[in-house]
Amino acid sequence: MAWQRTIPFGYRMRQGEIECNAAEAAAVKDVFARYLQGESLQRIAEALTAQGVRYHQHTDCWNKNMVKRILENTHYLGDEQYPRVIDEKDYLTAQTLKEDRNSYAPCIVDMKIRAKAVCARCGARFRRIVKNRKTARWECENPACGYMLHISDEQLSAAVNALLERLANTPEVLTPRVPTSPVTSGSAQRIANELTNALNRGTESEVYLRTLIFACAAERYNELPDGSLQHKTDKLRQRMEAGETLPAELLETAVRSIRVADPDNIDLELVNGQRIGKEAADV
Repeated sequence: MAWQRTIPFGYRMRQGEIECNAAEAAAVKDVFARYLQGESLQRIAEALTAQGVRYHQHTDCWNKNMVKRILENTHYLGDEQYPRVIDEKDYLTAQTLKEDRNSYAPCIVDMKIRAKAVCARCGARFRRIVKNRKTARWECENPACGYMLHISDEQLSAAVNALLERLANTPEVLTPRVPTSPVTSGSAQRIANELTNALNRGTESEVYLRTLIFACAAERYNELPDGSLQHKTDKLRQRMEAGETLPAELLETAVRSIRVADPDNIDLELVNGQRIGKEAADV
């Protein structure tokens, strides 16, 4: 049909070469930014329509399927034919959000909690899954494990916040301890699992596979011992001992993963290898 685009939104043909269309590329970046900030596909479509952004020459009306296609388009990562528009981190984060975002059961769990949630049985990423309009459940991404748990967003958030408060009241637990061996983070495990799944599917583009490989390598690199750990934890501990309340910084800096076994058995694995939780022995 004449109104269909032959070149993805964000690009144009100029003298036989595909280049970025400045206005459209800016709109692509805006789509990703809005989505990462929590806006729905429909809300983003309405905003683009209100701004008068044209998806193609025959209409400036957007729908959520148009927005979805932009979020899924690997050309924006850049390849032999198309210039880069979006960086790997934003693209991968958008794909992760897209997996479990559902308008009927919106997630109220902090993104930092979701990013660090792992299965206590095998250590793989624990992912929030929505199967109907009212309830959500959490599933282990490791097919060999397959552990599933029903726990409400409120219950998980309350458990993690209680553990963070407990950690804040025992700053001595943050004493750094050099790990004897690297520990795989939940994020690294998630990307490694997605890479395996993508290879098994055999339908993913070379660009997406390369992005996953580089992202996995970057996560593995980040797992190497941090020479600044002593300094970071000392500063954080000193501020806590001075009476500061730092739940967000504790979660961001001091917690490696949130290990979920069941609603009554959740613990925090700290970056120094120690754990805080009901069944974990605090050293």
